[in-house]
Amino acid sequence: MNELEKLFLQYTGEKPISILPLTAAGSNRVYYRLESANNKLIGVEGTSMDENRAFIQMSDHFSTKGIPVPLVLAKSNDDRFYI
Repeated sequence: MNELEKLFLQYTGEKPISILPLTAAGSNRVYYRLESANNKLIGVEGTSMDENRAFIQMSDHFSTKGIPVPLVLAKSNDDRFYI
């Protein structure tokens, strides 16, 4: 089981039935659509830990201010993967 599958299971309580890569957009991140019977989430694998941490921190900060931003629902211990 890969790290995104583990995060999906941890957050939803379900194993994903499909994991599909999404079209790249010129960054060092790879995006995936993870789906189960009841949930659809976007997973990210990023190779720049500093960039990942900055995104996660900004998402947390702006969401506490009521600004609509993508929410980070779960992340790996090393911040390489998140959903």
